[in-house]
Amino acid sequence: MSSTLHGFFFGTLRRQLIIGVAAVHAVMMTLFVWDLVTNQRAFILARQVEQAMYLGHSLATSSAGWLASHDISGLQELAEAQHRYPELRFAMLLDGQGRVLAHTDRARLGLYVRNLPAEVRPRELNRSLELVDVMVPVMLADQHVGWARVGIGQQLAVRKLNEIFRDGLAYALIAIGIGSFLAWLMARRLTRRLYVIQAAMDEVRSGNNQVRPKVPGIDEAAGMAREFNRMLDMLAQREEALVRSGEALLDSERLFRSLSQISPVGIFRTSPAGNCLYVNERWCEIVGLSDAEAQGEGWKRGLFPEDRERVETIWNQAIRGQQPCNVEYRYQRPDGSIRWVMGQSAVERGAEGEISGYVGTITDITERKLAEIELRRLNDELEGRVLGRTHELAQKNREMEEAYTRLKETQSQILQQEKMASVGQLAAGVAHEINNPMGFIASNLGSLAKYLERLTGFIEALEKRLPQQQDEELDALRKKMKIDYIIEDSRQLVTESLDGADRVKKIVQGLKNFSRADQAERLAADINECLDTTLGIVWNELKYKCEVKKEYGDLPRTVCNPQQLNQVFMNLLVNAAQAIEKHGEIRIKTWADPDWVYASITDSGCGIPPDKIKRVFEPFYTSKEVGKGTGLGLSIAYDIVVKNHKGDILVESEEGKGTTFTVKIPMLASDPE
Repeated sequence: MSSTLHGFFFGTLRRQLIIGVAAVHAVMMTLFVWDLVTNQRAFILARQVEQAMYLGHSLATSSAGWLASHDISGLQELAEAQHRYPELRFAMLLDGQGRVLAHTDRARLGLYVRNLPAEVRPRELNRSLELVDVMVPVMLADQHVGWARVGIGQQLAVRKLNEIFRDGLAYALIAIGIGSFLAWLMARRLTRRLYVIQAAMDEVRSGNNQVRPKVPGIDEAAGMAREFNRMLDMLAQREEALVRSGEALLDSERLFRSLSQISPVGIFRTSPAGNCLYVNERWCEIVGLSDAEAQGEGWKRGLFPEDRERVETIWNQAIRGQQPCNVEYRYQRPDGSIRWVMGQSAVERGAEGEISGYVGTITDITERKLAEIELRRLNDELEGRVLGRTHELAQKNREMEEAYTRLKETQSQILQQEKMASVGQLAAGVAHEINNPMGFIASNLGSLAKYLERLTGFIEALEKRLPQQQDEELDALRKKMKIDYIIEDSRQLVTESLDGADRVKKIVQGLKNFSRADQAERLAADINECLDTTLGIVWNELKYKCEVKKEYGDLPRTVCNPQQLNQVFMNLLVNAAQAIEKHGEIRIKTWADPDWVYASITDSGCGIPPDKIKRVFEPFYTSKEVGKGTGLGLSIAYDIVVKNHKGDILVESEEGKGTTFTVKIPMLASDPE
């Protein structure tokens, strides 16, 4: 059934054109009539609402006084007087509570209207073609005294709309008929010209290539006929060209086969899908397969197992991309021998540019690959030798650099040790030279103190024996010459001089202890004594910048090199003083456990940044300004403690708060052999 209907409506171009034009007219006219009726209905309904509102306002205005005076008879006359309006269904007047005081239907008098409007304003209660119902408030002196309600029907409007619909439908049918007739005339003229072209096509299909349709005019049908004739002319020319090209193709095919048989490289041809269609004799000689064995995908059987997946992947990618292919791979011949080949292929295209297949060659490059492999082996061997020699040279260079670094460190340490030895010898000489005169100075001051006491005693004895008168003269002379002051001040001067001589003696002893020129070997020493000796030497460096606090523990004597430890403590104390910018504190603390002796020096200086604290013991590294440090003090101290005494130096620092260096040396009762 559906195929029958489809054939009826779309069987011929003429029928399609007639049905299409009729359908378009039907749709357009239907839309026109529907729009017209809809607009007219809306217009008439709006007019009826306006009339109902006008009548309601008029009734409300006329009845305001009668409603206020509750004149029922007057209100009834006013309501019945509204019958003069056409299409009036009802008119009523209500009091404020909704009771019907007047109505065009007297049977409804006294009834109540429910659901009065909540707001005192005109309201539209119903709008339809059957009835327009409105309610208007009755106002007197701005006071609400009741309601006027009017209902108007739409019979005349409905009849008018029906007439409009009938007229529109009649006009639509007439337009559809006229359009269909005009479409039939146009389709008849068009299809008559197309039938001429159809007849010519039937002749061509039957084998008559000389027929040419003649359609006069400049419309599309005439243009189609001209293009059809031009196509027939081109087909005739191409047929002649194909005949000539076929003969040339046979000649080319014979030439190709002759060249392929004498070619020194293997030649192959494939289908667009990559299946082998042809191989020459040289290809068979290289691969070791026959022509029949290579057909289709047989050419893959000889691929070397390790190269098969790679070659298939590259070949499939070239086919999918319709691109040339160039790859080196190996074939394993039936006798087990392996041949290296260079495979190359190019795309073959037909007359219209379509892919017709691939043609390519394989070249035997086995000898070249073997030579490359041998050359690579020799290069690898040579590179290995060069790398080995380079590694040896680099090792030698590193050893020389390390030896040079050790030499510089040793030279610096020797220089520093020589300086310290020179300072020690100088200090020992100075101490020896000062010690002798200070000995008799101290002895003379002691004798002078005794003499002064004897003279003072003698003077006091004389004063007791002299007469009273003479005592008064002596008292006057004594006061004039300030004998009492001189005696007292002389005692003070002698006491201070003895204290100064004692301090000089201690300083000289400190210089002797610090230098120990005659005791450079290891011996049992008191670390607290070493610290006090070093403090006496560097006191001038410390006393103006910091306050020194000592927290000495009870330390046993341990075997060490006191002269070297004095040098360590001196470097640490001087560094601590230099780290304090204005005035601060240096705290020295010592303690011991069964295995180790500890001495820590803490300053309240600027501290060491975290990124530099690991480098403080490196030779020549310093954070001081140029000319204020050599960078060797802590390095030498590290060598003395770690290498010479088998101990350790620990450093803790917080930037902006200070630094603590802790010297740790083993507790030794005697020097190990």
